[in-house]
Amino acid sequence: MKSKLWSVHCLSKVGRFLKDFRDRIFEDCIDIFILAELCKGNVMSGYDFLKFFFKEFGVMLSSGTVYSKLYAMQRRGILRGKMESRRVLYSLSEEYSKNIHIILNLNLKLREFVKSLDSDL
Repeated sequence: MKSKLWSVHCLSKVGRFLKDFRDRIFEDCIDIFILAELCKGNVMSGYDFLKFFFKEFGVMLSSGTVYSKLYAMQRRGILRGKMESRRVLYSLSEEYSKNIHIILNLNLKLREFVKSLDSDL
């Protein structure tokens, strides 16, 4: 009985580790997910991305995380931002649109990896 309780306790630690690992990977790859979504021709606001991440991955990111990432990507010339009715709508810059196949391939691999971690939890 004692060893069974210990193994349940260890599994919960492993589960927490996997969840923390998944969250770190996810946060480090937000820019790839943003680019891949914009590659589809979508024009999206920061709020649209917050809803997308929750719907697609079940992850509730802070608005500060998403907006700071979008702003940094805009400053680096990766995204274009256009102010429209009190919100900024983001689209992919022309330069990055030309190399989209690289972004889409990386996005596919990352999605598979993140979803495989979900199935292990």
